[in-house]
Amino acid sequence: MILNDVVCKDSQHGYCKANIKINKDTIEAIDIISTDPSKFSESSFYVTKGFVNSHLHPNQLFDRRLLDELNISELLHKMHHDYQKNDEERYTQALFVLMEAIKSGSTTVYAVASHPVPVLKAFKTLGIKGAVSCFFN
Repeated sequence: MILNDVVCKDSQHGYCKANIKINKDTIEAIDIISTDPSKFSESSFYVTKGFVNSHLHPNQLFDRRLLDELNISELLHKMHHDYQKNDEERYTQALFVLMEAIKSGSTTVYAVASHPVPVLKAFKTLGIKGAVSCFFN
């Protein structure tokens, strides 16, 4: 398989456009097409090293283990309405969940949080790359 017109970051060239040849699960060759950013188009896609976990709820995953005996509607109600946590509990939960993501091979995490400050603190504490989107209930 060949991935054409991929934007990736090369250690010698920085960001560049390349074709990547993959055989089964091994990258066999990376042919650099251009190092000119004006050649990168919206149709190009980006390759990141490592595993990107693109949707993680740091404070909910731990709750799901604590509230495991509940059916899904009861679980969601408890997590979003009944179970009140303080920021220290949210921070601790985020640490555990982010450490589990690292153990699972994630190198970058995209997290969703209704209370982002303790989650951001956990990202900084662990030195994890990622992003946090915020919503408020």
